[in-house]
Parts: sequence; structure tokens; C-alpha cells
Amino acid sequence: MISLQNLFFSYGSDFEIHIKQLTIARGEKVAFVGESGCGKTTLVSLIAGVLRSNAGQITIADQQIHNFSDKQLRQFRLRSVGFVFQNFELLDYLNVTENILLPFTLLFKKATPQTLDKLDYLLNAMSIKNKATHKPHQLSQGEKQRVAIARALIHQPSIVIADEPTGNLDPKNSKKIMDLLWKEINEQTTFLMITHDHSLLNQFDRVIHVGEKGLEE
Repeated sequence: MISLQNLFFSYGSDFEIHIKQLTIARGEKVAFVGESGCGKTTLVSLIAGVLRSNAGQITIADQQIHNFSDKQLRQFRLRSVGFVFQNFELLDYLNVTENILLPFTLLFKKATPQTLDKLDYLLNAMSIKNKATHKPHQLSQGEKQRVAIARALIHQPSIVIADEPTGNLDPKNSKKIMDLLWKEINEQTTFLMITHDHSLLNQFDRVIHVGEKGLEE
């Protein structure tokens, strides 16, 4: 379960976000919507431990991550969170396979036979097995997004966060990406997604509007 209590975060005097309370159940699928700049990405980045709050509490699976050190937050992200960034965030000097296995590399963990089986499965599921040794600059936008999704899923995280995963894609590839995400995210995985595409909202358990007044459902 994810629980936010009296959360406050600001970028100096330019931007701030207040969350009095937000609870998300384990396995719940939640979409965040709202105007650009309203704080959607900031909110999920706080949940993922990418950003630190100025005040308040963030509890995830009984872990109070607001009290974590930088090292503990990094370990938490690598073990428990799969993040699909809108701009992919692939490393140019790594090939597709190396980008997907990056969470294990950063944890200094050797890929087990089970991990390699999962890698092979994801490469096939994402239709990028023939691109396994390609670098990001050799991939299309849709292929880059599929690599980013495979990287987010390879370590079977308890939380998957997707920030506008279809924002850079045409309608055909957008549908393909969402179909892949729903196929690969199991019922025990908490799935949080930022989207401006309201046609996707009926697929989620809950839709949360982020705005000047805070969170509304």
C-alpha cells in the first residue's frame, strides 16, 4: 500500500504541491490527469523516491521512505519501482539488452538464469528481439518505448509508474504500447500512470485529477 500524509514539496517560489492525504492499495491501477505543469510528474516522482518532499510522510509497504538516506532511496527505486519515462531515458552507449538489464547492473547483481529467461520473454513480447544488440539511436520511437517498458518490468517491481508512455506515439503504436503494459502488469502490481489521453481512463480502477486545489476524484 502507498500512503501520503500532509505532503508538501516546492521548487523555490515557482511551484509547490500540497497533498493532505492519498492512499493507493496494493495492486490498484490509478491514472493521474490534469493540465501540464500541475504537478503530476512531481507527485509520482515523490512516490518513487526520485524527489524528496519538504515535509510530510510517504509510506510504501510499511516502509517510511521519507526517512530514507539517499542510498536507501536508490536501492528502493532499483528493487521496487519500474519507471517508464516519457522521453525513454535510455543510455546511448548501451545496447537494448544492456539497457533492459540496467537495474541489475546498478545493483551490482548478476543476472540469474530466471532473469535471462524473463529478458528473452520480454524481448519477444515487445517484438524487439531482433534489436537486442542495437543502440538507442538505431531504434524507432516505438521501439525505444518498448525497451523502456521492458526495463521497467525486468525486475518484477511491486510498483510500475508510467509518465505519458504514449505521449510521443501515433494512435496505432499507442494502443500497442498500452496493450503490452496491461498484458505484462499482474494483479499484484500497483500501476500509476500519467496521461492526457482520456480514452484510456476506463481501463483504470481510479482516476485522480491533479490541480490547483490538490487531488480530486
